[in-house]
Amino acid sequence: MPDRVDHRFHSDNTAGIHPTVMAGLERANSGYAGPSGDDDVTGELSRLATNLFGPDAVMFAVFNGTGGDMVALQAICGHFGMVYAPASSHILSTESTSIEGLAGIRVRPCPAHPDGTYDMGQLETVLTPSVVRDNIHVPRAEAVTLAQAPERAGLYSPQQLRQLTELAHRHGLKVHMDGARLAQAAVSLNCSLAELTVDVGIDVLTLGATKLGALGAEAVVVLHTRDQGDTLGVVERVRKYTTQLASKQRFLSAQLLALLDNDTWLNNAQHANDMARYLAECATHYDWARPVREPRVSGVFIALHPDKLKRGRHRYRLRQWDTDAQGWPVVRLMCPWQTSPENIETLWNDLTD
Repeated sequence: MPDRVDHRFHSDNTAGIHPTVMAGLERANSGYAGPSGDDDVTGELSRLATNLFGPDAVMFAVFNGTGGDMVALQAICGHFGMVYAPASSHILSTESTSIEGLAGIRVRPCPAHPDGTYDMGQLETVLTPSVVRDNIHVPRAEAVTLAQAPERAGLYSPQQLRQLTELAHRHGLKVHMDGARLAQAAVSLNCSLAELTVDVGIDVLTLGATKLGALGAEAVVVLHTRDQGDTLGVVERVRKYTTQLASKQRFLSAQLLALLDNDTWLNNAQHANDMARYLAECATHYDWARPVREPRVSGVFIALHPDKLKRGRHRYRLRQWDTDAQGWPVVRLMCPWQTSPENIETLWNDLTD
């Protein structure tokens, strides 16, 4: 096997910048513009938010997903709040101590299914006795967070999302969605972005763009401003002091507009999902590989014979996420928007040699 490292399946952040985004940045790079969002390009985000999520939505561009989650959660939880999260969630496993250490929010892990989605029965059991709002000795429960789609390749249907938001709201909690792969989820479910967010009761969204082909831009979207007017001002303040407000904000806004103000996001998400299905289908041709579950979005979990994991660990940065019932290591392979069938065939040929 060649010595060079191939990063393409390690993460969906390994792909390059989409040409549409490059063109949008080039257009934004013309002349002078006001700083910190006081520019015409950023002004267009109001129209974009309305088009995607309805008339009550307001969008704030940020640098990255962790920063977006931190801004969104602190806006609804404050410095002394608590948020419930699936035990395998991204904010617990991959965002270091940002939510607790920087935002000052206690994250309480909750039971989750193997695919990363909430166990709704267990969640209700956790919430009912633990939502405490009047005891100064413990963090005040303020929110529930979820990812659509979760890190472990699960997916929430609109009906499941509605069930979750109704449960949370019944307990006086707001609901935050980590939408790093919301586009892929929407394509898989044949839904609009609104049908998976504002229409099912999500309060605040971190909307992903980097995994779709942005250079580095995400958005915090407040979805129900009539009911959350105070949240808007808090988001603006929190975005500033958490260093998520860009001085040249137009370049973040230009990326979001380039991807989301047309079908680019849709096409990129569809292609990533298609490649994940093809990758899983190829796995079925080998007796040393087997898909753990049907891919729903752009990630594929595959059980590999231990010898094959050793072969792929260096070349493709494969790492073990789990162990299947037969004791084989389970790896996650991500298909970014740039993935081609030839890339996938090369992967399997390399592991075969």
